[in-house]
Amino acid sequence: MLRLATWMAVLVAVSTGWKMQTIRSIQARVQNSPPLWNATMGRWVGNFAGSDPYISPMDTMTTSSVEGALQYIQSKLTSGDPNCTRNKNMSSIWIYDIKVVQPPASVALFGTLSAQVPEYGLFVDMISGSCVSSTGTIPDECRELANKSDAYYGPYVGATVKQGSDYGDYNDTVWFSYPNSCVLEKYADKTAECRAVQPGGLCPLGVAPDGVNCTFNYTILGHIPLDDLVGITNMTFKNDSTRYYKDRTEFCKDGRIEYRVNDQGKTTESDLEFWKDGLNQTANSVRSRKLIDFYNTFRNKTNMVEFPSIGSLRANNPPCYVNSPRCASTKYGCSRTLLAQVCQVCTSANDTLCVAKPPNTTIMFPSLEKASAPPSTTITAAPSPAPTEAPSSVSTGAIIGIVLGCLAAAGLVFYAVRRRQTAGRRPSKWSIRETTMDTTKFVDHMAGGPTDDADDDVNLEGLELLRLDNSKLLVNYLIGTGAFSGVWHGSYDNEPVAVKKLHPNKVTHRHIQAFAYEISLMGSFDSPYIVRCFGATWTDKLEDLTCVMEYMDSADLRAVLARTTPETLPWKNKLSFMTHMIGGLGHLHARNVIHRDFKSRNLLVDSRKGLKLTDFGSSREDIEATMTVGVGTFRWMAPEVIQGHQYSVAADIYSFGMTLVELDTHKLPYQNMKNPATGLLMTDTSIVLAVGQGAIQPTFSDICPDWIRTLALQCIAVNPEIRPTADQIRQIIQSQVERYNQ
Repeated sequence: MLRLATWMAVLVAVSTGWKMQTIRSIQARVQNSPPLWNATMGRWVGNFAGSDPYISPMDTMTTSSVEGALQYIQSKLTSGDPNCTRNKNMSSIWIYDIKVVQPPASVALFGTLSAQVPEYGLFVDMISGSCVSSTGTIPDECRELANKSDAYYGPYVGATVKQGSDYGDYNDTVWFSYPNSCVLEKYADKTAECRAVQPGGLCPLGVAPDGVNCTFNYTILGHIPLDDLVGITNMTFKNDSTRYYKDRTEFCKDGRIEYRVNDQGKTTESDLEFWKDGLNQTANSVRSRKLIDFYNTFRNKTNMVEFPSIGSLRANNPPCYVNSPRCASTKYGCSRTLLAQVCQVCTSANDTLCVAKPPNTTIMFPSLEKASAPPSTTITAAPSPAPTEAPSSVSTGAIIGIVLGCLAAAGLVFYAVRRRQTAGRRPSKWSIRETTMDTTKFVDHMAGGPTDDADDDVNLEGLELLRLDNSKLLVNYLIGTGAFSGVWHGSYDNEPVAVKKLHPNKVTHRHIQAFAYEISLMGSFDSPYIVRCFGATWTDKLEDLTCVMEYMDSADLRAVLARTTPETLPWKNKLSFMTHMIGGLGHLHARNVIHRDFKSRNLLVDSRKGLKLTDFGSSREDIEATMTVGVGTFRWMAPEVIQGHQYSVAADIYSFGMTLVELDTHKLPYQNMKNPATGLLMTDTSIVLAVGQGAIQPTFSDICPDWIRTLALQCIAVNPEIRPTADQIRQIIQSQVERYNQ
């Protein structure tokens, strides 16, 4: 028999009959191997040598919001890899479905503090199964969790908002800490006796948390192979275009770089399209959405479970004011955001997702004034095997001060939900976007599994008139890659071309059919301002289908603007860009086609042919549509698109107006925009909410011509009905061209 100072007695003293309602949260954790499916247990479990398969995946460790998981990975990639392995052998992202009920004592302590994420306690850094620091010192909060101090608040789950990093800022990054047994010991040193004395917060298998006997339980929904996510397994060897990399080690030993920070943190380098612009916050937001999209495709592997929607999680979780004294006392209440379902303190009555405590409702939250010292209680030891090999840990520094806006804005949450529903992918510079499709039943065709529609015939009749002689096509080297396809430099009949092909290990009949539709749509365009599709080639193997496109020898417009300034690139030159931009849009709109993703990244520049519009995987031959949000990048998106309303070609005009702002400033729209009320830089989440409400406008440079400013503001009018048409814009630009030529 062992003596244990329990935390139950403290909780009874402070609880006043109140009990936290269960929170369900979807989170992520970076590991050095994938989980194992245990058929007997009917669940994914840990695979760490000598460890308990259920306990080890949550044995005093940290997790991240799914939307912010990449920040940790990106920071560790800068540490170097002399053996061609990632830091801590990172190779897999595990997706957790976690339920939490906090100890009342921790709610009494942390519940009203503005520096805390509502519903959570202090974040406690945890490494290798212990909250002892890497130098061997024991922080005060670690002693408290071990019940080695004068105060004990139970094994509470902690959280903190990670607002920035030297390796790349990500929005929506929240880190969580989960204390289990023997928090002062590393995995390998935890004994059965220690676990019995300090049982920690993890509930036994099959037991729900109650905030008294245990704090949290979990299920692993599935996992994401990191090499597949970032595109390593979609790339070929430098000197052998027929061989694909098996893993990151082969990729590295072939002389390629996954991600590197240079110039004392000012620039980054990567051979992967996935990690491009690593210090760009907007690019990082896109990267996070790619992770979610990828899981929704990859999860169709056996026994993997799809993400629940943020809306369904919110509907089944309690209102924040029920669990959080802070949310109960704030004027506008709180809203639940992200897959992690953290509570965001609201600052306006206009947010429809905010829920305030009803005025006639009284909640008796626990109070520390009623707490007393815990008595000793006799319990029986329950041995449990101790891990001998530690999983990698998402460790962080100390708690950051005030939680500013705690991941503001349901706007981005709504955007992220709708984005996932489209299953779209950001393309590489030369590629045409994957056509929006239903990928909820995707199975790896090349791995030998059946496709979701294996019995369906792919209809290539629409491509017969576009069919080229396959013997005249030569594919040289890869110049860009997306989630399902790559774009290669090649030649057709000795003329340079860009060749798009589906990845051989990502082929289904559905993807081929969507690809065929995309080629057919591109082939129907005939404009000097749109990248031309010369045709398609295929053999008796459907996965050999290719799209042969016009090759553009320079960068996209975003890259051109980034390497020039308003002084070095005068408006006389920009007028040519504008003429081509509106010429391409005009051609689409005359055919009732909405581009839906018009932005500088999708405007390619050639040294002889000028600027041309590309990326038509998101386009639809429909003059009006109600389509899912998230296909385009939100900084260029019209308010009606962000809000999910019906929209028309006027949405493209709005995006054109935002691109005019880029032409003027050479910066991304809303870059460095500050909140007038606080003077602080606006985050992507607050920007997308404000854009969706039509509450902000971009800024122009002091040297911007008046007519450009006027035209841009007309194009980005909140009311789509008063925006000019493509033809009207063309006439305005033409008159200015004539004026400059006089």
